[in-house]
Amino acid sequence: MTLRSIFGKPETVLYPLEEKPAPMGLRGHIENDPSRCVLCSACARACTTGCLTVDKKGRTWEIQPYACVQCGLCVEVCPKDALSMETARTAVGAQKPSRVVLVPERERPVRKPRPQEAAEHVGEAPSVEVAGKTRASEGAALPASEGAQLSAELLALIAAKTAGLDPARAEKVRAGLIARASRADGKAAPSTARETSGGSAPDGEEPAEDAPVA
Repeated sequence: MTLRSIFGKPETVLYPLEEKPAPMGLRGHIENDPSRCVLCSACARACTTGCLTVDKKGRTWEIQPYACVQCGLCVEVCPKDALSMETARTAVGAQKPSRVVLVPERERPVRKPRPQEAAEHVGEAPSVEVAGKTRASEGAALPASEGAQLSAELLALIAAKTAGLDPARAEKVRAGLIARASRADGKAAPSTARETSGGSAPDGEEPAEDAPVA
């Protein structure tokens, strides 16, 4: 005994009537916050003693506290910070029961469509069953004025080429077929006009009268 111990506070306490506060960083036991846990099993894979069990179907997280060595690896690898190392030690008991934490199922957030996806679905034609295959209805995909100008053969060709394609690809194929048909009609128009006109005079000139027969 020294003079400092006579005038100072004793280092010991009257345990169990008194308990000293746990120092910071003391590894007592593992706690799981069920509101943050997503049952990813990262803690169970990192556990060195295999004292953690994660049941995704049953939505349970189980730990065997008397098999845990408080290494803290599960706390470090938890992606959601659901696990924490508490300073209080596991209570002493004659049995070694496991501790089960029930993790409630959370509602999945509804994913909003991206601007590109929303633009692709705008104006998408309803599907109809044709010859055992589901394709977009050409009448619904084409505007009323454009559908009325196209021939039945061209509509049938568009239906056959766009069968089974996604809306964006089907729109490109349809536009290409319409453009090809328009070019073909433009080339055929001058030859048809020449055939119907016969030997008529150029514009601005009066046709010559037939010469009298002698």
